[in-house]
Amino acid sequence: MTTTTNDINEKQDTSEFVSLLKAADAAYMYARRSGVVRMAITLASVGTAILATVRTDLADGLAALGAVGVVVNELVRSLVTLRWARKAMLFQEWFDTALF
Repeated sequence: MTTTTNDINEKQDTSEFVSLLKAADAAYMYARRSGVVRMAITLASVGTAILATVRTDLADGLAALGAVGVVVNELVRSLVTLRWARKAMLFQEWFDTALF
């Protein structure tokens, strides 16, 4: 059976397909938001490095804070960003394969 463009348009407007697209969009949004958090952590770590060059008396504490920032950044990437990006891809793939 050949699927026509009209059949595809009708099918993608059903509540099941709309829900899949909304789920994919939400998952991508969470992945993007965690990317913003990671960027803020990275900028804060850079800021601590710059501050450590100016305030050498705080260098040890700022170095430790920068190291914590690197660890937290990697944890956010592996536990949050990648998880939501994978979910978004799965929802999008589910939508595409069910539609076509």
